[in-house]
Amino acid sequence: MNRKESGKLHIVQESLKMKDNKYLIKGVSRHYSKPMNMLSLNRTPEWKLDIASKQKKLSGLLLDRCIALDCCPICMSKEHRLFVSIFDYPFHQCDACGHIFSQRPPATDAIRDLYNEHQDSNDTKAVQSEVYAKKELYKKRVANIARPKVNFVNKIVKEKGRWVDIGAGVGDIVASAKESGWDAIGLESDLAEIRFAEQMGTKLVNAFIDESNMDRYLKGAKLVSLFNVLEHIPSPGEFMRLVSSSIPDGTNVVIEVPRHPSISSFANKAFPEYAARHIYPPDHLHIFTEKSLDIILKENHLNIEAIWLFGQDIFETFSSMAIKGGHENQALFSPVLESVNNLQADVDKADLSDTMIVVAVKRKAV
Repeated sequence: MNRKESGKLHIVQESLKMKDNKYLIKGVSRHYSKPMNMLSLNRTPEWKLDIASKQKKLSGLLLDRCIALDCCPICMSKEHRLFVSIFDYPFHQCDACGHIFSQRPPATDAIRDLYNEHQDSNDTKAVQSEVYAKKELYKKRVANIARPKVNFVNKIVKEKGRWVDIGAGVGDIVASAKESGWDAIGLESDLAEIRFAEQMGTKLVNAFIDESNMDRYLKGAKLVSLFNVLEHIPSPGEFMRLVSSSIPDGTNVVIEVPRHPSISSFANKAFPEYAARHIYPPDHLHIFTEKSLDIILKENHLNIEAIWLFGQDIFETFSSMAIKGGHENQALFSPVLESVNNLQADVDKADLSDTMIVVAVKRKAV
């Protein structure tokens, strides 16, 4: 067997190893895939390399403001081991629930600085607003990303009402929800993203959501959404306790989080120096398995009704390979990107996507 064939076999073996059915939730409606035009969103290897270099610099600035965890933050198991180290941040995987977590995350005050609600020009501010606050890409993001997510929710949740989007970012979900008939509001702490949302025609509420204001902001909500929020929160279980205690039975909760096992987890492990999404510090503190997310939701009387799996695993893997091989600027990569959706669909159906959205409903405690 030559080196090329051996490499392919290794990738297949690693991928099969990651697909562990003990993490999959049974008995719920499962949905797969979301086509995405990566080129139209300027997602190229050069873009990825630029974001990764900025993340590495930001990570270094917070290294001396970290704490150490001795157990899984989801199931509290003390049995965990190193999965990958990225930018000198160790990410461990729990032996019990499969959850991947930052074992030395930034302390609470450092995390708050990343998403500071009072200023938008500090050295330790998150890079991600640079990704989303682009006028030339906003409409494309709505069409490719936000609107399909709202359409999915509308298929599962039939009765519309007040939709509260926590961590609304640039307001694309709020705008899409309003467009489809919801009375939607968005809560966001990042002033740069709030101002950008207003330029795009969506007014957001400037708020850092915590125990002091949760009841007030969630009052009357028919649906509460947290798209790409829980992975940034040190104690997602505690945060969901606050959400659940602030809403009545029958309220829907929609959550999007990065997912493991996935091909992107494998790509981040193989190419940690190019981490720009999925497992990347200091922003992402958690990569959820279906099991670890289900633990949090069940503890808070939230029952999952539907799961949608999709992701950017093929782009994540191929772009990292292109950068590693020095081919990121070659024209060859354009046709590779054009094949992403077909290849990604196969990854999704194999339950190896890097993203999941769940629609849950609050039930009475038994």
